[in-house]
Amino acid sequence: MQGAAELIEEANSENIPVAVITNQSGIDRGMFGWRDFAGVTERIDALLAVKGAVIDAVAACPFHPDFTSDFSARHAEWRKPAPRMIEAIATGLNADRARSWMIGNSGSDMEAAEAAGLAGGILIGGDQENRPGTFVVIASALDKIVTRGWLRPRSAAQARNSRAQRRR
Repeated sequence: MQGAAELIEEANSENIPVAVITNQSGIDRGMFGWRDFAGVTERIDALLAVKGAVIDAVAACPFHPDFTSDFSARHAEWRKPAPRMIEAIATGLNADRARSWMIGNSGSDMEAAEAAGLAGGILIGGDQENRPGTFVVIASALDKIVTRGWLRPRSAAQARNSRAQRRR
């Protein structure tokens, strides 16, 4: 997505943790395995690194009620829209959920953000019909995040200094 690396790098420069939280039922469906998922994640990390951006954590749920044998409540609590993945990542990163935001492409992302007690969610692309009305919906979220002051814009020199400090 255009602008995503820059947004992640800006969050990194402000010491704001960035996490990917994703349902990956293709694993339980047998379409691909954890090794394949890890390969894609590593490739994304490499592409982001070129732009000076780092993802701090990744959580993936392979469970799906139609494809996981013996699917139960213990599986369901990890699958978005349930909040368990967000809660686990927030705890691991020592992140303040009340000041955290979800950027997602489906109604279940927004529901998970609300259930986890996040400050809000931003729905981009994807499932525009299935969104709760309690969240901010922004068509061009990556631009609006900066222009609305959710992350302060920084000069190129400030960004370079922040990257240099993180590399030390």
